[in-house]
Amino acid sequence: NTELIYNAVIILFIMEIDERAFEAIDAVNQRWVDKVTKREEMDDGTMPGHGNGEKSDGALTSEEVEALLEQHTSQLKQQTRQLEERVQLLEAKMMPVVSSHK
Repeated sequence: NTELIYNAVIILFIMEIDERAFEAIDAVNQRWVDKVTKREEMDDGTMPGHGNGEKSDGALTSEEVEALLEQHTSQLKQQTRQLEERVQLLEAKMMPVVSSHK
C-alpha cells in the first residue's frame, strides 16, 4: 500500500511539472501552442489567460519569461516539499498497520 501511495504521488508530481512546462512554453510561444493544440481565438479576439506584459505579437520578453520560470520553479519546489511531507506522514501512519498484519 505504501508503494502504491508513493507511485501515485510521483504521478501527480509529474503531471504538475507537465502542466507548468506547458504554461511556460505557452507564455514563450503562444502562436505555436495555438497551432499545435488547435486552440481557437475567443469572439473578442483575446486568448484566455493572456494579455498582461505581452508584446503586440503575443510574445513575452526574456525578462518576463525568466520571471515566470523562476516563479514556477519556486512553486514546484514548494509543492515537492509538501508532497514529501505527505508521503512521510502516510508512511508513518502505514507502519503500525503493516507491522500488525505480519
